[in-house]
Amino acid sequence: MKKAYYPTKYWKKTSPESKNVNQEIIDSINKMVIKDFSHIKSFIIIKEDTIIYEKYLKDYSENSLHETACIFKSFLSAVIGIALQNCLIESVDKKIIDIFKEEMSENSDENFTKIKLKHLLTKTSGIEWPSPNYEFPENKRYNDIRLPFSLKIKNEPGEVFEYNPDPHILYYIIEKLSGIDFVSYADKNLFSYLGIENYVWNTDFFKRECLLMKTRDIAKLGYLYLKNGLWGEKQIICPEYIKESITKQVDGGEPENTSYGYLWWITEYNNYKCYYACGYGGQYLFIVPELELIFVITSELDEPHPENKLLVKEFLRMIKSSNKTIKGDKDTKMMFNLKAE
Repeated sequence: MKKAYYPTKYWKKTSPESKNVNQEIIDSINKMVIKDFSHIKSFIIIKEDTIIYEKYLKDYSENSLHETACIFKSFLSAVIGIALQNCLIESVDKKIIDIFKEEMSENSDENFTKIKLKHLLTKTSGIEWPSPNYEFPENKRYNDIRLPFSLKIKNEPGEVFEYNPDPHILYYIIEKLSGIDFVSYADKNLFSYLGIENYVWNTDFFKRECLLMKTRDIAKLGYLYLKNGLWGEKQIICPEYIKESITKQVDGGEPENTSYGYLWWITEYNNYKCYYACGYGGQYLFIVPELELIFVITSELDEPHPENKLLVKEFLRMIKSSNKTIKGDKDTKMMFNLKAE
């Protein structure tokens, strides 16, 4: 049995044909990128364990760091999976009040006692977060767990999906339980194994930039999930958590309007099941398990750019069409062989 390859030091590159992908499909995608997607900064397609297409535009290169926007949330989900694997967290059903007994003040909404880690992972905490442009008064501009505890609960926890900053609370949970800052915990328990060294992760509530990373390193998270949490000889995340993360937990709403797992979106294109992470500006990490495909797109932050998903959809459409043609050719040959006999 062939030993699995892990791109800890580098990704392998090969021709599309060596991975049974028609070069014409790649050429077509490349033309689309150049002609109609000038806002894209980088685009990688990985088949199985190897890069079959890699494009950088606007003077970006494989060494450039890109703002991933809300892709960081899927990395955050992975860190929670690691904390479960390492028994730092007992269960996603753990109530946050059991972690922050001293931090919850007498003025905190009593419904905080109902919020579980699972609600933070599925964006169903029910917390009434202010709008992104809201300016907190100086005496309430907390950059720690006091900020969410100063807010009200408007929905029953677990019932309503809202694309709010719920995941930020997970930073403080890791710090509280581990006794070290979140980035140090993530670096030691996730990035060091994946060989990710050059990155910036900002956990500040009030700064726009979150996780800056190389395109190839973003893809490593997709590969970790394709391998059910295994990296080399190390089971980083338990397979059960991986499965729950990419299985529908709630009906997701804006901005993607599709099913939602544990900080992962879930959908289906051309009858291929996919799960993905995304961020403002058209940042995408797509995984298609059936085909062992990973797509990473980084893009300008000038507007949402949801049209970047069309590149993934078109690739899968052409793959589906190509597979039908190949099957048709095989069936025809079999028919003629039978007639000859």
